[in-house]
Amino acid sequence: MARAGHARSPPSLKKAEAEEEEEEDPVDAMISRTGCAAQHRELQACMAARQDWRQCQPQVRAFGQCMARRQQDTQP
Repeated sequence: MARAGHARSPPSLKKAEAEEEEEEDPVDAMISRTGCAAQHRELQACMAARQDWRQCQPQVRAFGQCMARRQQDTQP
């Protein structure tokens, strides 16, 4: 007969998994700092819905233009 709790993960493993889920993705953090997060989210939503980047050209252009403006703003 198995002991109660035999199939459970050790508490330290559960804690590490929870912390991993809470950490922000480094790419998302970088995009958020650019000020282009809204355009990026719209592009991701389009890609998820249509599964074809060619059908998301308005979103691709909007995100690219936002990132280009950001790059121009940071250059001396």
